[in-house]
Amino acid sequence: MDNSYHDLLHQQETLRQQNINIIKKSVELSDVKRQLEDRNYELELSRKKLEEALTSLRESQNTLSSVLENSPDIIVSVDREHRIIYMNRSLPGSRDTGDVVGRHLCEIIQPRHHDSFHSAIEKVFASARSSHLESRIELENDAVIHLDSRFGPCIDSGEVISVVIISTDVSERKRIAGQLERTYDTMDRINHFLVGREARNMSLKREINVLHIELGRPVKYDVTPDENSESRPSFGIAPDNLPGHELVVDRDNVSIPEDADARTVIRLQRDALMNLLYDANVSRNALIKANKRLE
Repeated sequence: MDNSYHDLLHQQETLRQQNINIIKKSVELSDVKRQLEDRNYELELSRKKLEEALTSLRESQNTLSSVLENSPDIIVSVDREHRIIYMNRSLPGSRDTGDVVGRHLCEIIQPRHHDSFHSAIEKVFASARSSHLESRIELENDAVIHLDSRFGPCIDSGEVISVVIISTDVSERKRIAGQLERTYDTMDRINHFLVGREARNMSLKREINVLHIELGRPVKYDVTPDENSESRPSFGIAPDNLPGHELVVDRDNVSIPEDADARTVIRLQRDALMNLLYDANVSRNALIKANKRLE
């Protein structure tokens, strides 16, 4: 009887320990489950962030690809061996329209520009600073275009790994600049012409004043020079050099006879002034037209 009782107590103790162990394991498993759930939640968040990042990357790549393909500039990327990594369009004058990735830059540019392009690329690799080059491209139809090329470094971990070449067709800009320069020259000549006409007009006014003085009339024009104005040449004969009534107007060989009366002198002088005003008006209209072409 005593043995049975002790066996029963022993079995109960054993069962109690097993229950305790099961409870401990259950708690541990609950902790593991909670940790797994937390990990799964973090993984789910990471997966969503990764998907968002990949989507954003694809959108950026599509945008960049669209920008590069539709850019009016020619964009080329080359490695240290001057082999092409990327190119959005063929260079002007190049006959190669196929896939150029992996090929040497010399294969797509005209031979006369090999040295200048290679020198600019090497300068960027050596200095990690941008470079600039202008080149003149001659096409098969005898046309000429001008390219303005910028060479920029692509740096990774402080080292230049590639060079990007962006070439812009500046032919139209060159043409406009040349036309603008010619227009400026024309305007400069017109301005000089008008300045000469103004000096001639002032000279004629002085001579009319001399005639008025000789006729006993008051001076008609105020020809006092401006203190700030530059001295200009006289195109007429100075008053103290006038022999009698003779007056030579500028260098056009228009003269007044010695025996002409004062009325004739004034009429001839007025005609000379009217011709001067007409010439000045023609020059003014030419200047206005030149300014309109510049607008």
